[in-house]
Amino acid sequence: MSPDNTSDGWLRKKWVIMAGGYGLAAEQRDVVKTESEGVAAALVSALLAGSQSGDGVRRLMPEGTQLRSVTVENGVCTVDLSGEFLSGMPEVAADARLLIYSLVNTVCAMESLEVQSVQLLVEGQRVPDYGGVNAAVPLEPDFTLAQ
Repeated sequence: MSPDNTSDGWLRKKWVIMAGGYGLAAEQRDVVKTESEGVAAALVSALLAGSQSGDGVRRLMPEGTQLRSVTVENGVCTVDLSGEFLSGMPEVAADARLLIYSLVNTVCAMESLEVQSVQLLVEGQRVPDYGGVNAAVPLEPDFTLAQ
C-alpha cells in the first residue's frame, strides 16, 4: 500500500518509546480505520494500544488511558484523553516528555492529515504542564527525539 492510502487499512509510522527511555523509534504497522473513527483517531488509538513488536520497547502510556475525541482543524489536531493520562503520568520528567512526543510525532508524521501541531486535552481541559512540557499550547513534533 502507498504511505498515503487512507482506505480501510494502511501502513503508518507510529512512534513508540524505546527501552531505557533514551528516545523514540518508529514502528511500522498496519492501522485499520473503522467507520466510526477518522485517520487521526485510528492512529492515536493504535498508540494507546501499545507496541506490537515488543523488541526493546517499553510502555509509558498510563494504564486505562482512553481516547475521548480527536479533531483536526487548521493544521491542529486536538486530542482529548481520559483522566488516567494525568493520574498515571510517569514520575520521571524525561519519560513524560517521550510519552507526549510519541503522541505528537505519531499524528504529525501522517502527511495526508496536514497536521503541524497537537493540542492535548485531558477530560476536555488543557494541560498546563506534563512532566515539564508546556502542554497548554499546541505542540509541534520533535523528531530529534528519534533514535
